[in-house]
Amino acid sequence: MTGPKHTKQEILSILNDLEVAGIATSGGDHIRIRMMHFALDDEFNIY
Repeated sequence: MTGPKHTKQEILSILNDLEVAGIATSGGDHIRIRMMHFALDDEFNIY
């Protein structure tokens, strides 16, 4: 059973409405999570 399907444009629209995102990075045994402002392109690359 799968959930509802969403178009690429629907997902991009939702993400573009967000002001910040939780970004996680890993370095060795340490995981860091920060709330950050971001930019998103049409291929879901986050800057």
